[in-house]
Amino acid sequence: MQTNPDTTGVQRPRARRATDHRGELAIEPIPLPLTPMVGREAELEAASALLRRPELRLLTLTGPGGVGKTRLALRLAREMAGQGEYTAVFVNLAPITEPTLVCSAIAQAIGLPVGDHRTLMTRLLQAIADHSLLLLLDNFEHVSSAAVIVSDLLAQCPNIKALVTSRMPLHIQGEQEFTVPPMTPPVVPSAVPGSPRVVSLSDLTTNESISLFVQRARAANPEFQLTARNADTIAQICLRLDCLPLALELAAARIKLFSPESLLQRLSDRLTLLTHGPRDLPSRQRTMRNAIQWSHDLLSPDEQVIFRRLAIFNGTFSLNAASEIVSLDPDGQSGAADDVLDRIWSLLDKSLIIR
Repeated sequence: MQTNPDTTGVQRPRARRATDHRGELAIEPIPLPLTPMVGREAELEAASALLRRPELRLLTLTGPGGVGKTRLALRLAREMAGQGEYTAVFVNLAPITEPTLVCSAIAQAIGLPVGDHRTLMTRLLQAIADHSLLLLLDNFEHVSSAAVIVSDLLAQCPNIKALVTSRMPLHIQGEQEFTVPPMTPPVVPSAVPGSPRVVSLSDLTTNESISLFVQRARAANPEFQLTARNADTIAQICLRLDCLPLALELAAARIKLFSPESLLQRLSDRLTLLTHGPRDLPSRQRTMRNAIQWSHDLLSPDEQVIFRRLAIFNGTFSLNAASEIVSLDPDGQSGAADDVLDRIWSLLDKSLIIR
């Protein structure tokens, strides 16, 4: 298995100080995950190249819940800060319940007293001034109406960049969207007669989905080993879970109880199975049901209806087929074609379906 060199301890040094003639900022170090990062070399290289472009000020990592946006963003921020040009600032927006509190969260992240909310934006602009900061705004989707705050900061503070994680883009000027895909799927035996019936271990040990599953399985059961006997089953588990990192981690923890064969059979009821994530994760990431529910609750009532209708498809579907299902109103009449396409586009934009 191959893993990126990444420290597994929690980083708790003193707050760093970013200074210039305008004043001093007290910035806490960005969180350091307790588990090593597996794979993602291609995504890291591509996203890093975008973030380093001088003209690019806003990079938004989008994708469904559990795909690994935050983990990728943290790695990007550490690498960017390590070059010395920018000071990384981590802003956790998950606990924020109102878009109006985004300014407060940013202020707290740079050590600025919140004080009077009426003057907070002005004081925030004055405090940041000419500092070279990389603002990592994590979990932006539920406060998306606060995107104008990001726009104002970028417009008036020329030396900052914003790296955002969200299940949907911010839709403001200058934004570059980067869709974080699921992990690379493993190679499986071909249905062509005469082809190998078992996946080779050499192929699997270099696959990032398999590597993540095995790493987390060993954390739950140190005796677990990837062998020629269970290799094909592990590959099938990864494919059944769409190689989504959160799903792989939740499933791998079940190796403590189930054999790979038994686990694969139980994936027919995966929402019931994929539960009991780590206690130090947000509640929306402790089960796959919660991860989906978080995104579903952000949809409008009409979008929720459309999302449920699309559930009739098992796997992929064509745009024409989806349009037929989505276009029906409660009376069974077809809606306007433009409205149907807009609704499907909205679900795509919010990472509820992928293209």
